[in-house]
Formats: sequence, structure tokens, C-alpha cells
Amino acid sequence: MRTGKHLLILAISLAAGSAAWAQPGLIFDDEAYRELPLAAIRSRSTQNKKNLLLHCPKPPEDQGAIASCVGHAIAHAMTIRWAFQCRVTDVASINSMLFSAAYIYNQVKSNSRDCHAGARMTDGLRLAQSQGCCLESSFPNSKYACGKLPGETERAEASQRRIKSYDKIFEIEASPQEKITALLTALDWNNPAIVCLSGLPATGSDTPSGTAGHALVAVDYDEDKRVFTLLDSYRKNGEDNGLATLSFDEFGKYARYGFIFSLGRWDCHLPVTKNK
Repeated sequence: MRTGKHLLILAISLAAGSAAWAQPGLIFDDEAYRELPLAAIRSRSTQNKKNLLLHCPKPPEDQGAIASCVGHAIAHAMTIRWAFQCRVTDVASINSMLFSAAYIYNQVKSNSRDCHAGARMTDGLRLAQSQGCCLESSFPNSKYACGKLPGETERAEASQRRIKSYDKIFEIEASPQEKITALLTALDWNNPAIVCLSGLPATGSDTPSGTAGHALVAVDYDEDKRVFTLLDSYRKNGEDNGLATLSFDEFGKYARYGFIFSLGRWDCHLPVTKNK
């Protein structure tokens, strides 16, 4: 299976300059994360695990020049979970089910006039629960613009697709092994998990102080190779297929937040199939 780039290599290059650092767009909010409920602890269940890669949009959306990784991570995870619940594996059908990252990001970014402004994951998930999210075909994503806001039609559509609930899968202070086990367990139970990475090295004279933050969706793992596979919306020059790998040890070191959510009982009335 081709899994694209190794994520830590991408992260180092991502942190090499201020413009690239800004693109991913995750703003950390430890207080909001700590207030979230911890997902019910379940035991590992490799026999229950399915291949979530079969339910992923192909290729995943590319955030381009704007700092919309939060919106893309939520939109991708919602799409994968819906396709999994409806047992949809046809690529054209899954792509027609793709949710709008712009619907989320354009409403929750920290500066309404700045497409390099990041967003808090908890704000995005709260919006997905309260408003829902419309499809990308109804409110298209842009690699360069972020000023448009959804209108009544898009909000009405979004209201039919609200997430039911969301939880964290580990505490910030959890040990690296506890974080690894939490993500393995989430994937065992077929949850596309939104993961937020911090502590990535920031180099270069123009880089803001602190660390780069990025949100992605974990969809698979290989315990023999000790790597996770993730959907990544940051694709430098668009040269890869939107999949990245991260070793277990690197995940344990750099993971700061992890989320799963429930859609509840969504219907499987799929949109009209179209090619992306």
C-alpha cells in the first residue's frame, strides 16, 4: 500500500518558514481540551477492526495556501465515518459524500479577514455539533480564499448532518505509550480519529516563536512496522496523495490532542454521484 510521505519529514519542512508554518493552522487551547469528556475506555479489539482506508475520499482535499487544517480534518473524519456507517467503498460515491472544510474553517478561524489565521479544534467540533456541516459540493473549498460565509441554503443542509457528540481519547499529560494505545484502540473500533500534533521543530529566522501545530485524521496502523497512516490536507506543492505515515514513537512524542466523535443514526441517502 502506498502511503505517501513520512509526516515528520513534512513537519520539519513545514516549520522552515513563516508562510509554510502558517498554512496548517491549528491553534492550541489546552483549557478547552481538558474540559472535554474522556472517551469510554474500551479494550483493544483487532478482530473488530475494519479497513477505514476503503472509506476515505481519494484523493483527500488539499488545503492549499490557507490555514484550514482544522476544517479539513473535521470534514474528512465526518466523511469517512459516514461512508463507513453506510458501508460505501465506491470512490466516486465517497467523494460525493465529502463534507465542506470551508463551511467549518471560514466560520471558526481566529481572524475573519486572514486566511493564514488558524482555528481551535474544539471550536470546529462545537460548530459541527451545533450547526452540522454541508457537503463540499454545496459550499466548495478553496485553496486561496476564505472570506465567504454559508448562507441559509447551506445552513439548512448542514442542519441535517450534525455530529452527535465528541470526546478526547487521551489526556494531555498521558504518557507516550498511553497516547499510542488510545489511538490504536480508537482505530480498532473503527473511529477515524482527529489527531493534533505539537512540539514540531520550528526553524528559520522568520518562523514565529513556539511550535507548529497541525490537525490530521488517523485511519490505519501497522503494528509490525509500528506506524500510523493519516489523511493529511497539507500537501507541499500538491506532490503527494494526501496520505502520510507517522511512527508510533513519533506519535507518542508529538501528539497533544486526540478526538473521536459519534454521528448518531444518520441515514444513507447518498448524494448524486459525481467525479471529483
